[in-house]
Amino acid sequence: KAQGQDAAAQRAYEQALTISRRVLGADHPHTARSLRALGVVLQIQGQYAEAQRAYEQALASLERVLGTDHPDTAWGLFNLGDIFMVQGHYAEAQRAHEQALAILERMLGADHPHTAESLHQLGVVFMAQARYAEAQDSLEQAVAIRQRVLGADHADTARSLRALGELLHAQGDTARAHSSLDQAVAICTQRLGTGHPDTAASLHQLGRVLHTQGQDAEARRALEQAVTIYAQAFGPGHPDTQRVRASLAALEEHHGEREPH
Repeated sequence: KAQGQDAAAQRAYEQALTISRRVLGADHPHTARSLRALGVVLQIQGQYAEAQRAYEQALASLERVLGTDHPDTAWGLFNLGDIFMVQGHYAEAQRAHEQALAILERMLGADHPHTAESLHQLGVVFMAQARYAEAQDSLEQAVAIRQRVLGADHADTARSLRALGELLHAQGDTARAHSSLDQAVAICTQRLGTGHPDTAASLHQLGRVLHTQGQDAEARRALEQAVTIYAQAFGPGHPDTQRVRASLAALEEHHGEREPH
């Protein structure tokens, strides 16, 4: 069902792009936006090479038409950074996100939600490279901006708290990780509901931290909730569902090792 919807969305964006090119021209900002939208759909479907090509064309067009210092150009760089990230090209992802952040800080200011999103993504790229000090600096800035501008209980604030919690856990700071993830779960549950994938993502990270702290019963509860949400939202075979199942399997294995024989 989801694949059918994705294919339909791809066809719709391809048609919109064809019309935009014919009516407005290849170098019109609307044409570039259509290319970016097509790239997003291709990325969701895992067609990374095609998505990257669409993003690169869109960015080149935006730079020609709007210039290298326009917020839309920054979003073109942001998309490109994202597709590099999912392909594991971390150096290229970092470079694109740093360029996007510099433009957004210059054009929109340090306290803009778009700047916070750029900081968040840059932090995630640093985390993937195990550059923990830089990741923490970026993510803490993102959390602070979002709390100030969007509010302490905004869903985007929760996303940055979740990423920060994951980072703190990776560094062994389980107490602060637990606190950050508790907040993320509470916000997601309140703002998005108990069946939302973002709630599941926060529960998954919280479950991993609880397991590290030896709180296996609480960890199992959080992970089982996350599996249920993902399975209902995406299906049992989805990568997110499988990732939480792997965390549950690790929990059961280590719990067995902890049990007295």
